[in-house]
Amino acid sequence: MKYKIPVILKILKCIFDNNIGYGSINHPVDVCLECQFSGIIPQAYDKCQSNNIRRIRQITGYLTGDLNSWNSAKRSEEHDRVKHGINENK
Repeated sequence: MKYKIPVILKILKCIFDNNIGYGSINHPVDVCLECQFSGIIPQAYDKCQSNNIRRIRQITGYLTGDLNSWNSAKRSEEHDRVKHGINENK
């Protein structure tokens, strides 16, 4: 997590410098309910081959529960989002 702090600070500075009234930093949180791994879990999960994954995401401004409770339109919106990565080596 430490490697993300400078990036988060840059984002917050940009929000502040541009008088953005509402800004948000979002990140996916997945938990395998079989092996208890927590992190970003791909659809094809190789570690324990479980499909029992809880995926927490933000939708329409709110951090909501598991993707399984979302309707098809909200799932489509989440699927179509641009995913940004952070280079851990920087």
